Amino acid sequence: MLKQSQIDLCGRVDFTREVPLLGRDEAFSFACAGCGDCCRGREDIVLSGFDLWRIAARLRLPTRTVARAFCKASIGQVSRLPVLRLAPVREEGNNCPFLTEDHCAIHEAEPLVCALYPLAQEITREGEVGYFLQPTRCGGQVFEARVGDYLARYDVPAREATDVRWAQTCLALEDRVEALEALFEPVFLRRMQQKLWQALYYQYEITQPFLPQTGEKSRHGWRRNSKSCPRCNGAGTRVLTNPLKKSNDKITSIDNLGCGWIVFEQEMCYTSRV
Repeated sequence: MLKQSQIDLCGRVDFTREVPLLGRDEAFSFACAGCGDCCRGREDIVLSGFDLWRIAARLRLPTRTVARAFCKASIGQVSRLPVLRLAPVREEGNNCPFLTEDHCAIHEAEPLVCALYPLAQEITREGEVGYFLQPTRCGGQVFEARVGDYLARYDVPAREATDVRWAQTCLALEDRVEALEALFEPVFLRRMQQKLWQALYYQYEITQPFLPQTGEKSRHGWRRNSKSCPRCNGAGTRVLTNPLKKSNDKITSIDNLGCGWIVFEQEMCYTSRV
């Protein structure tokens, strides 16, 4: 069984891409027996906020309810951000909770990593999207396809803008959150993590399109920086000024009502894969 420390937003933290990225006009091949084994014994199906919203909309349940019923929640040891992954069913050999016999019960809303398989997605800090082929363990019929055609078959291009938005938001947060953890008292750290869970996963209504709901926030998914809390209209008391301000000219505020928000920059690279 995988430990929580082995899983982060990019999936398994020990993964390193060793194969080249594929062009959208390039062909690839893989073998598939249609047996559903790629959904069995899995503990590393990590969800984005958009993935959770899609599943919740499919089940007609609030996002938080779906997360509590079907997911494991943790804080990534590398990213220091909230990480949500499908909780494997121990009684069924750690299978995906949505695996019914050999089929996916939420196929129309399956997570990105499942829709892509055996491909995987990589997004750079600049928002460039690439795909690469993962090794498969299955036998069976050999399929050949062009990357672009395979992506279109599972409507991946239609969600790319949302996936880029999510990846860049997470990349923007990673280094700043790690630095702030050393500055915050435990009570403020817990408040910050609650805000992160809310902003990344739980604040989205399933009856409304996902991406427009991020429009009230800045381009990195957070409200623009200011000296008064946008939630309490300045009623709170600013108790902490970020010592990092000298280097990045950013202010972190947490008021006495628990309202907090942070403005960050982009960092590193984000990978979505099975």
